[in-house]
Amino acid sequence: MPSITGNAANKAKQKLDALKKEWESQGGVGDYVPKTGTKEDYDKLVAAVEAATKKNENIAALKSRLETLGKSVVSLAKTLGVV
Repeated sequence: MPSITGNAANKAKQKLDALKKEWESQGGVGDYVPKTGTKEDYDKLVAAVEAATKKNENIAALKSRLETLGKSVVSLAKTLGVV
């Protein structure tokens, strides 16, 4: 299985960082997150990606971690292209 570290982790982290920067420039998570989840879901997603990266987890382990956080977090991850 592909590892979440290296290229995959960098892409996921870059994607989340770019979205955060965009949202902050617009005064916060703005209009985007409410359509795909909540700020709380986004924070959970970021924490899960960072934890998976630190633990060198593969993609399947990250997906499993996200599933434990709820359907809305999984949906947000898919919408944002993280998994």
